[in-house]
Amino acid sequence: MSKKKNKQKQEQDQKQDQDQDQDQKMKQKMKQQQQQNDTISNIGNPTINVNVSTASNNDVDQLVRASAFRAVKTVNQVLVPNTPIQVLYQGEQFDLANEYNPTTSIFSPTANGVYSVIGTVSFSPNFPNLPYRTRIEIRVNGNPAIAVDNDFFSGTIPSFSNVVEVSSILQLQAGDQVAIFAESNIGGTIALNTAGGNSTHFEAARFPSPTV
Repeated sequence: MSKKKNKQKQEQDQKQDQDQDQDQKMKQKMKQQQQQNDTISNIGNPTINVNVSTASNNDVDQLVRASAFRAVKTVNQVLVPNTPIQVLYQGEQFDLANEYNPTTSIFSPTANGVYSVIGTVSFSPNFPNLPYRTRIEIRVNGNPAIAVDNDFFSGTIPSFSNVVEVSSILQLQAGDQVAIFAESNIGGTIALNTAGGNSTHFEAARFPSPTV
């Protein structure tokens, strides 16, 4: 190859390299410009990465496990003076986890957790014109006064039954036995539950809570 042709080829190669360099610089400049435009357009609408840990299905089941029941009294029950007795709620209306025994009127949760417990009695005294006091309490494993409410009735409105209610939020263990007890300083009858009338019922429900 002659010196002239060799020189021409070198010049062509140099020009091609220069063109490639310019093209690469132009692409880099355009990319930087696009990044700047994206940054400006994203002002006021930032992207925030949040580290979210998802619970397993088993963990969720433990937190929202269905546990609730409600029962009402279907038979009148005699209450003798100054003697606490367990109130019987024979009519089970529902029991989501099969934890209430209508024969014994005892609620026994099958899992640890935090529970709302409510008990109500409708009391009719033998001597309605006399003032008296009625007491109702939640007992757990036979321990008295886990939660208690006292209600004084003056006897000035003898045609009404005295409705007393106790409620509490309790941390219960699996196998605990929860029952409602009532007492009055005057004899009478714990009346059966009637729609729109006497209110004698027992219920509990578990809050979403760990089982440990």
